[in-house]
Amino acid sequence: MTMAFGKTVGGLDEKAAITLFGTFFLIALSRALWHAMHREFAPHREWMIRGYATGLAVAAIRPIMGAFFAAALLRGRTPEPSQFFGAAFWIGFTLELIAAELWINYTRPSATAQLAVYTAK
Repeated sequence: MTMAFGKTVGGLDEKAAITLFGTFFLIALSRALWHAMHREFAPHREWMIRGYATGLAVAAIRPIMGAFFAAALLRGRTPEPSQFFGAAFWIGFTLELIAAELWINYTRPSATAQLAVYTAK
């Protein structure tokens, strides 16, 4: 979060992405901790996946920037990081969170399976 308030390469786009997703990261981890402390492990798992995906997005931004560099070079232009750094942040964070939500929904137990667990207790 402190990066958002300092000098950034991508300008306002990058600052907005860092602020929004950094805040979401802290919220996701806080909610995961809350659910774990209340022994609600299914929602804890989902919030941890969201938090992990947000943290992992920082690594996903690098290949996206590489793709922007390659596209600029193929067009015969000299790439300037300030032109696409903010967009790379938005794309990286958004793609990671979409992937996380897809994974959560794909691996979430069905209502029948959840009912079977609760009735077995």
